[in-house]
Amino acid sequence: MNPLKEKGFTLIELLIGILILAIGLLALAHMQVAALNGNYSANCMTVATVLAQDQIERLKILPFNDPALEDTNPDNNNSLSNPTDADSLEHNDPNNPIDERGETAGLRRYQRFWNIADNTPIQGAKTVVVFVYWGAIEANGLPRHRVAIPTIIGQ
Repeated sequence: MNPLKEKGFTLIELLIGILILAIGLLALAHMQVAALNGNYSANCMTVATVLAQDQIERLKILPFNDPALEDTNPDNNNSLSNPTDADSLEHNDPNNPIDERGETAGLRRYQRFWNIADNTPIQGAKTVVVFVYWGAIEANGLPRHRVAIPTIIGQ
């Protein structure tokens, strides 16, 4: 037999080809998992944004002196949009924790709060920041992820 005239693959060439294919498939599987995690995170953020906007709309139709619009913690007005712990949140949704529809049924993984600052930015106005939290609880007592939407309500 003349080795120059032999046709086909050797076992080593076949194993190297399978190894390269396996590495490519593992990389593809890893990218798929990353895409699924990204989609889940985006969905949670979208739901949280809708829940926050829904609460803003509910607060806007309340009378200006409604208890839900009281500034019960004036000390937090400088950090209204950035609460440092659970104690710096003034009002909480009585239905907490809530689901994607803002109800207490189903998978309840969101928590909704809001802070109020009277006469900010001008006299006769209230700055309202609505927060929706979700995820694992951190050392400061707040869940890891959040959406914060500010608005101003006037008389």
